[in-house]
Amino acid sequence: MIPPHLLERLPLVGDGSPAHLLRVRHPGAAGPVEALNQRRPEWPRGVHEDYRRAGARALRTNTAQANALALAGAGLEENCEAINNSGCSLARAAAGKEALVMGAIGEIRGGPETGREHAYGQQAVYLCDTGADFILLEAFATVAEAVRARRAVRDAGDAPVLALLRAGGPGAAAGMSVGGLQPLEAARRLADGGVDAVGILVGADIADLRPWLEALAPGGLPLAAFVEAAPGAELPPAAYAQRLSPLASTGAILLGGGAGIGPEHVAPLVKRLGHDSEP
Repeated sequence: MIPPHLLERLPLVGDGSPAHLLRVRHPGAAGPVEALNQRRPEWPRGVHEDYRRAGARALRTNTAQANALALAGAGLEENCEAINNSGCSLARAAAGKEALVMGAIGEIRGGPETGREHAYGQQAVYLCDTGADFILLEAFATVAEAVRARRAVRDAGDAPVLALLRAGGPGAAAGMSVGGLQPLEAARRLADGGVDAVGILVGADIADLRPWLEALAPGGLPLAAFVEAAPGAELPPAAYAQRLSPLASTGAILLGGGAGIGPEHVAPLVKRLGHDSEP
C-alpha cells in the first residue's frame, strides 16, 4: 500500500475532509460538493494543494459521495465517471510523487444491496483508472457494509483497501465498539472480508485513541487513526497535534482527520512528528 520511499516517514500524515473544507470555503455553492470537481476544479485543487503544503502525505479525493446512486438525486448520474476522474486527477496533481492519493468512497445507505455493491465497484474503477494509490472506505458505520464495499472493489480491480470505521455504530454494546462490534471482532471480520488495513474515526470528545488501536491490533491489519471535530465545534490545531502525535509509537501507518480538520491542523502534527512540511 505504501511505496518504499515513504516507509521511512511512517506514520504518514493525512489530510482532513476536502468536502467539509469546500463547504466552509464556498458556502453558496449549489449541488453536491463532489460536482465541484467538474464545475469549479480550481476550488478542490486549492484544497488539496493547501493540505499538501501543510505537509500531508496522503490526500483523499473529493469523491466520498460521488457514487451513481447519490449523484442521481441531483440529476448527475451521467456525470459519475467524469466527477470521479476529475476528483482523482486533481488530488493526484497536488500529491505529486511525494504523497499518496486515497480514492475516497463513502457509505451508501438505503436502496437494494445489489445496487449499492454495483455503485461501489463502479466508483472504484473510475478512481483507480485515474491514479488512486488505494481505496479509502470513508467513515463507514457498519462492518457489514464495509465488507460489501470491499467485495465490490475487489471485483473491480486489485487496489488495496483501507476501511475507516466510525467509533460506535448501530448495535454497539457497552464500552468501545467499532461499526457496531467490539474492535477485535470488527478487525477479524474485515480481515476475513479482504480488507487490507483498518482505521478508526473518532470525534473530538473521545480523549484517547490508543486503547482503540490496541484493541484493533490483534486482528493483524495495519492500523490508521482519524479525528474529526464535532458539528458546530472547533478543535484547536495544537490540541489535534497533541492528541495524534503520540500514536506514532503504536505502529499506526496513517494519522488523519475528518470534518473540521484543515491544513492549519496538519502543519503542527507534521512538526511534532518531525516531518518536513514542504513538498
